[in-house]
Amino acid sequence: MPGCDTYWSDARSFLSSRWQGDFRQLTYYANEIKPNGSGCADNGNEHTYSANLQTQTYRNQCGNVGGGNSNAGTNNENMDHISCLLAWYLYYNFGQHGWAETLVGHSMGGLIVRRTLQLVRDHAAGFPTNIGNVTDAIIFNTPNIGEALATWGCAGCYQGHQMTTNSAFINDMITHGQAPSVSGYTTDWTVVTSSCDLLVADDPLYTAANHKVLYGSSYSQDFCYGHGGAIHDTSTIEDAIVQYCDTLNPLRTYPKTYKEETRSHC
Repeated sequence: MPGCDTYWSDARSFLSSRWQGDFRQLTYYANEIKPNGSGCADNGNEHTYSANLQTQTYRNQCGNVGGGNSNAGTNNENMDHISCLLAWYLYYNFGQHGWAETLVGHSMGGLIVRRTLQLVRDHAAGFPTNIGNVTDAIIFNTPNIGEALATWGCAGCYQGHQMTTNSAFINDMITHGQAPSVSGYTTDWTVVTSSCDLLVADDPLYTAANHKVLYGSSYSQDFCYGHGGAIHDTSTIEDAIVQYCDTLNPLRTYPKTYKEETRSHC
């Protein structure tokens, strides 16, 4: 994705200014480059391994997972294969050292985070057994229960089929991938979305998590987060409208009657 540094720059600046540890930006598509031609992957203070998940070090471990390395770096690459690449990245960069990490994913990236922890927890073939202590996982605008029109935006690509409502991939995650934790640790899950997101809306909340936030809109405000809105809002002013917020009922699935609830638990 050309210009990936521009798309992620707001979120990167905001998060890195508040995160006291090493900050990293991972890539898994080909051609994720800056205007000057350099790659968008940034592995922070780690120089032995790359933040580009398509690096051969990680591919060598995942040749028999999710169709192997065919279609690697394209939207026809099986998300199980990307999850395997991420798992081995986490092993080499964190797990083998016994280090802790926080994972943040947006849209399909959130599914990859969930799938990675699910398959590591289940000791899936080809996956490492130790990816470190994932203390927190935060996913924005992620289609946790799938989207009926997911293939439209990518001309019928394989990843779109995987994200379609009732696909085998989505149904398996609904059944087995609810707030997974790995390596003997407990991961604290946060799900964030917006009612103004025309792609996924409130669907991301229909999954188990420790914290769930649904941003909304107000007649007194013109602003409301779209699909990428939250990751581009760098303001520290606390003026966003929260339509639903729950941190008191950890790991429950999202109640379909949430619109009848008036309380806010944030």
